[in-house]
Amino acid sequence: MAKLTKRIVDAASPREAAYFLWCSELSGFGCRVHPTGKRVYYADYRNKQGVRKRLAIGPHGKLTTEEARKLALGILGGVIRGEDPAERGSRMTVAELCSNYMAVSKQGAPFGKRRQPKKPSTLRQDQARIQRHILPLLGAKRVCELTRADISKFIMDVTTGKTALVEKTGLRGKAIVRGGAGTATRVVNFLSAVMSYAVHEGIIEYNIVRGVPRQADKKRTRRLSPDEFKRLLFARLKIKGLRGKW
Repeated sequence: MAKLTKRIVDAASPREAAYFLWCSELSGFGCRVHPTGKRVYYADYRNKQGVRKRLAIGPHGKLTTEEARKLALGILGGVIRGEDPAERGSRMTVAELCSNYMAVSKQGAPFGKRRQPKKPSTLRQDQARIQRHILPLLGAKRVCELTRADISKFIMDVTTGKTALVEKTGLRGKAIVRGGAGTATRVVNFLSAVMSYAVHEGIIEYNIVRGVPRQADKKRTRRLSPDEFKRLLFARLKIKGLRGKW
């Protein structure tokens, strides 16, 4: 047994039955190698009652070995303080999970495109999806008890407008929240990202949202032509009273 490194994990050959590679430097930190070749990091510990538990941290590839080690340190450190990470996860609701996700996102966690911190506009959009769709339909449910059927029903409810409303924003503004297939797809894609975070935190073993059928997100990708851009520019300048200066 040696210190668990990326080189060791990458070099581990699949066998007929799954097996573990354990780290000599951090007791309780290991990687399970499946017959399919999939590799998943785990934290192994005993709770205050002496019951042995094994908590999934996340898959190799999406996590580096060092990232998984840091997460394992947090989990095992909590055990030393008398906590039981598995019980914490079993009690956590979707509302609490979303709150935690947004808290670490606002601190600059690399959840955005190309693993970069999210922009303020994206954070506002994420919060709106939580408040307007996820909390009303799934907020009270426990994360560990969610099923594929729950996610399918969630998609259908958003698609059919169950969460549609007109929301006041400030003294005179209002936001019209509509349903539809496109909205449902974008919200459930975001929910999948939240569940991936839960997997990385060791709250659940796998992302229940992944693989649930949904419509493709038909975002508009057409760019303005040079003539269209020119007309738009001059229209805006005319409104501002600046066209004569050009």
